[in-house]
Amino acid sequence: MQTLTVAAMLGHEGGHMALSDSAFENRLFASLAFAWLAGMSAGYWMHKHNGLHHPHPNDPDLDPDVKIL
Repeated sequence: MQTLTVAAMLGHEGGHMALSDSAFENRLFASLAFAWLAGMSAGYWMHKHNGLHHPHPNDPDLDPDVKIL
């Protein structure tokens, strides 16, 4: 389980372009982690997480990560 957590965090940091000085390496880690671990594209996750979650973290009306369905 710890290995999966580390892989997910590496993908998360890559999605924020914060894992490496190399844009290619950031995209590679994000793409691999999200495709293999979450079954979604890194582009979708980056739009949802970076574009929609971070401007309004934990706001139930605006943050899709905490929206109750």
